[in-house]
Amino acid sequence: MSESGEIAVHADPDDAGAWRQLGLAAAESGRVGEAVQAFQRAVLLRPTDLDNLVDLANASFALGRVDEAVELLRRAVDLSSDSPPLLANLLEVLTAAGRTEAALEVASRLVGLESKNVRAVLTVAELSLSAGDNPAALRAFTYLRRVDDHDGHAIYAAHGQVTALLRDERWRAALEAAIDATRLNRYQLTTDLLSYAATKLFGPRGHPCRPWEELESALAAEREEHRRLHDEESAA
Repeated sequence: MSESGEIAVHADPDDAGAWRQLGLAAAESGRVGEAVQAFQRAVLLRPTDLDNLVDLANASFALGRVDEAVELLRRAVDLSSDSPPLLANLLEVLTAAGRTEAALEVASRLVGLESKNVRAVLTVAELSLSAGDNPAALRAFTYLRRVDDHDGHAIYAAHGQVTALLRDERWRAALEAAIDATRLNRYQLTTDLLSYAATKLFGPRGHPCRPWEELESALAAEREEHRRLHDEESAA
């Protein structure tokens, strides 16, 4: 523990702020277990303080205590009347923990509060794909194409639309969406999707199309790239 922090909490053991600062110093030094103990004391002293709850939640999650982290963040969200940053924090924890259904519910709430939150819309689309809800994924990617106005980003949503349609085996609609995507670019992935959709609709012709497993891998990598671009923008 930091010397100044120890002095503060020894001077006043009921000072929640001092315990929080002690926890932050411990977390910054990589002593997450000590940080959790300090944050727990801060929450005990000030149980409705949002910063204390969030700090304890994130430190608990770092130790693998997923249930505790989720419960604390839900408390913070409720106390804040659905604060978008806190919902985003809860969404990040749920997504990282692989709790798709709960994460999808939180992501949808976040989009309802911030309709142009591109990262949240993208999360809804990705989680819908993970859940096998292809129609919901298609709706989300279609909406994403409207709200993500960054130059050159429309192709990400267009490929997402094609993905959802192909997964749903709507071959003709997938072909039409792939043709539409070629109006945005004619790079390899776009033409590969077009070839795959055409093969599924009309049967093999000439050169074999790229296997679906390879396409899925390339599409997943593209979605990661799309998210990274928006993460970098948010961090800037």
